[in-house]
Amino acid sequence: MEATILRKANHEKIHRFTLLFFLLKADSAFSENLIPVPIELNGGCKIIFVVPDNRADAWKEVSGEWTGNCSKNNFLQGTGTATLHSKSSTWKSKITAHFAEGLEQGKGNFQTTKDGVEIEFSGTYENGQIKNGSWSKKTNKGILIYSGDFKNGKFDGEGILITRINQNKGNSTNYRIEGNFSNGEANGRGKYIWADGSYWVGNFSNGKLNGIGTQIHSNGSQEIIEYVDDKLGSANPGDGTEAHYWCAQYGYVYQTVDYAKCRGVFYDNQRLEKIQNESIERQNNILKEMQSKADHTSSRDSQLDEISRQQKILMKQQQEILEKQNNTKPGFDYKPISKDSPALKPQLFDIKTGKPIPN
Repeated sequence: MEATILRKANHEKIHRFTLLFFLLKADSAFSENLIPVPIELNGGCKIIFVVPDNRADAWKEVSGEWTGNCSKNNFLQGTGTATLHSKSSTWKSKITAHFAEGLEQGKGNFQTTKDGVEIEFSGTYENGQIKNGSWSKKTNKGILIYSGDFKNGKFDGEGILITRINQNKGNSTNYRIEGNFSNGEANGRGKYIWADGSYWVGNFSNGKLNGIGTQIHSNGSQEIIEYVDDKLGSANPGDGTEAHYWCAQYGYVYQTVDYAKCRGVFYDNQRLEKIQNESIERQNNILKEMQSKADHTSSRDSQLDEISRQQKILMKQQQEILEKQNNTKPGFDYKPISKDSPALKPQLFDIKTGKPIPN
């Protein structure tokens, strides 16, 4: 009845707000073709498991006891508890539910353990399969909790997925996904929430963040962020993601302090570039105006004095701009982005691991 698996990710370089250490993923080893497998328990009463056809043989190793009644056809009937175990492995399970002809129907719960992994479910069954409720998986690395709809034993429909990861020194961290799920993974519109309360609203595809979405920071500020399979996408000038990708080119991973500083430098440089351009434009306009009046107004000496005075003012403004740039500029050259600039090809970083992705 296990719906998904957890995969450990390398997280040594992850910032405390980059929280996805486990990747939710459908188990490809399971066939989509489900078949009923009857298992006879002590006393001759049988329970039916609806399982993938390529895993049916494993259930032949299962035996156990039943506390309730049997139907005329010797199947579990009514409310009771089935305590099960495998003859060839550490697998154990306890199911308390209402049964009809060997299949769980209506409200119930189960607890399963194997090799230190604990899986629990409480909710509603339909024809022997979990339909809706709360499902959890615990390991020594952390816990995965899902509340919502199921189909064929997998997360499917509206749901909430919470992952809590145990860290060194007794600390833990978590993330949360709210939205639509299908085939055991987040798919469609959803919300990805970090531990500090910041979140991204956008589209998921096969359990990964995909597309341009809105990032709401914990302080209430908003930013447009694009992801492609959980990685930084390609910036499109003018779509609001310029700072994000400019910083990514130089190795700044999103959701880090360094990235926040880099973004500040980007906006400072944009502002200073605008001031500098305005200063040059103003200088040209002054010179044009003075040239147009050269033959009609004051003497040549006074005209030269005025030009000199204006040039000194402009030089002072430019010097202030340069000083400001030197104080804010990081250890790399600023590359302004405009509508005429080609699409950027930044260094990609996996948001789950913080590791660079080869271009």
